[in-house]
Amino acid sequence: MINDTLRKDLITHKVYSSWQFIEYTEKNIATVHYCADTINNIISKMSMKTVRWQQDVVADFVDDVTADGKKVKRLSVTTDNSPVYELRVAGEKVDPWFLFDKLLRDFFQYTMNAFDSISQIINSGLLANNGKKLIL
Repeated sequence: MINDTLRKDLITHKVYSSWQFIEYTEKNIATVHYCADTINNIISKMSMKTVRWQQDVVADFVDDVTADGKKVKRLSVTTDNSPVYELRVAGEKVDPWFLFDKLLRDFFQYTMNAFDSISQIINSGLLANNGKKLIL
C-alpha cells in the first residue's frame, strides 16, 4: 500500500493528477501478482494430476503370455484412461488450458497497464508546474 507521505508530497508540489495513476499502478501490479499466483497453482494442480495418472498407468501393467510362452507386460493407453484436466471456478467446470491462456494474457496486459500508469505519473510530475496550454 502506498503511504500517505507520498500523497502529501504530491499535494505540496501541486501534482494532483499523479495520485490516480499511482493508485492504478498499484491495482495493476496486484492483478499481475494474482495472475502469476493463479497460473502457478494451475500448473501445480495439473502436474499433481499427471503424476497420479502416471502412477496409475504403471500399476495397470498387465502380465501376459505370448504365443511362444514368454512373459510380457502390456499396457494400453487410450483417451479413455488419459487424465482429465478440469478446474472448478464459481461452481462451473473450466478447461485449465483456457484459464491458463486467459490469465497469461491478463498478466501481460496488466503489466503493460502498470507501465502506462507509471509513464503517466512521470508525465504529470514533470509537467505539473510547467503545463502547456492545449491548442485547439
